Amino acid sequence: MKRQFSTVNYASRPESALWMQREGGGVRQCLVDAFVTNSRFSGNPAAVTFAQGDDIWMQSVAMECGAPVTAFVTKLEIDHHYDIRWFTPTNELQLCGHASMATTHVLYETGLVPQRHPVTFHNIHAGRFVAIGDQEQGITLSFPTYPMKSCSLSQREIQLLSESLGIKEVDILFSGRASNDLFIEVSEVVFAGIKESIVFSAIEQLGGRCMVVTSSSSSASIDFQSRVFLPLFGINEDSASGSPHCALAPYWSAKLGKKSLIALQASPRGGMLHLQMTKDGVDMTGRCRTTMLSHLLM
Repeated sequence: MKRQFSTVNYASRPESALWMQREGGGVRQCLVDAFVTNSRFSGNPAAVTFAQGDDIWMQSVAMECGAPVTAFVTKLEIDHHYDIRWFTPTNELQLCGHASMATTHVLYETGLVPQRHPVTFHNIHAGRFVAIGDQEQGITLSFPTYPMKSCSLSQREIQLLSESLGIKEVDILFSGRASNDLFIEVSEVVFAGIKESIVFSAIEQLGGRCMVVTSSSSSASIDFQSRVFLPLFGINEDSASGSPHCALAPYWSAKLGKKSLIALQASPRGGMLHLQMTKDGVDMTGRCRTTMLSHLLM
């Protein structure tokens, strides 16, 4: 299925060029929604900051911004290579797909990197990875996959799932862990019935980085869906996430017998991911939308 995305010539927008050329106005920063749907204010917001400092400064800026994730980016000596770090309001992340996609979008939008030219990111935790794309087809991130290993849940963990989301032991079709994340598969009916008043303090007691609930989908345009919770990292529910799909993509690819998958992150804002399994990992494609340009004055 060919992806149909709206085309916008961002490079021709004068406000982007003026924003990048402004002198003496502090650190350049913008807010971008990544993995957006066709609805406005969808996807996952990320603040992209064109500077890095010590860990205390970056953590303080991320807290000040209040975005789910703030990316801190500096150019390296090699053309189109950038060092990147990711911070939530409370913690540093070892990998963040949506903030990396948002950063690539800004680099293309402002003309710092020509569209369709690969952008290579370097991170002290995740190593090196590549992003490429344009405004018509979206931006693609090439990530490694994380194998999901089946695990049994203790009675305490089952109790916490019931308290937090209303998921009972009989509802659990599969439970597994990957890269310090807990994954729970349930039926589509159970997924739709996750209670509205989620008890995030109970999710915190499950430990790990995040907890993911996933199910198949009866929709002809969606292969599977998920919800992602990270209360220990200052994000009760993530709107659209790249890194959990490093495990979800191979899991659902094997289960459905498909190499190309369309995933819905069924958060209140909603997010869409197009996933392509490769010999080296998974390619994640999504659209981005800039919502704010600013300068950080401290």
